Amino acid sequence: MLDSRKKYIVHDISVELYNGMPLWPGKRHEFLHSFAKSMDSGDEINLSRIEMSMHTGTHIDAPYHKIKGGRKLHEIKVENFFGPAQVFDLSHVDKKIMVEDLKGVTFQETDFYLFKTKNSNCWDNKNFNRNFIYFDKDAAEYIAKLGPKGIGIDYMSVDAFDARIPSAHNAFFSNEILVYEGLNLSRVRSGEYCFIGLPLNLKDSEGSVVRAILIEST
Repeated sequence: MLDSRKKYIVHDISVELYNGMPLWPGKRHEFLHSFAKSMDSGDEINLSRIEMSMHTGTHIDAPYHKIKGGRKLHEIKVENFFGPAQVFDLSHVDKKIMVEDLKGVTFQETDFYLFKTKNSNCWDNKNFNRNFIYFDKDAAEYIAKLGPKGIGIDYMSVDAFDARIPSAHNAFFSNEILVYEGLNLSRVRSGEYCFIGLPLNLKDSEGSVVRAILIEST
């Protein structure tokens, strides 16, 4: 519960959605925002629509994304989408996050662990970066044993681009840990925050775009 006597800073850690934004390769991930009605064209109203994957920009993966019979988005209680969080700055890491990188930080008992890496700089480039930082299998299992409600990373997947086995996803989902991908942590320091990452109220979905924020007490 936020204290009305305190002042807070709200950090928007969502990626802006726009035509031409960086996307995971493939037609199924194409993004289009267009106007079905437009005042500039003589219509009485402006009315736009979007076509996209639920894994566009900042989004959440539910277990059903990778596990047959896993929980779908509507089966997860809304209170699981927010809570206290820790942000870890691992901007020094190259290629992938490994266990030895995690042993250098102090994990507190909290709901969400969010990882800032070199990936956050990728959002300035409209071209998709296949060489993004991801979680090594052992690192993902290490985090999963800590038991957070959710984890987050600052590009489009917790697994490598060419991963044949989604070992990081599997480690998190097998422990009922939600996965947030596509965060933008470029302007956020390591520390403690309140995290809110609300998905759309979709039935039978494996994921959703999210407007994610961090609330910092001053």
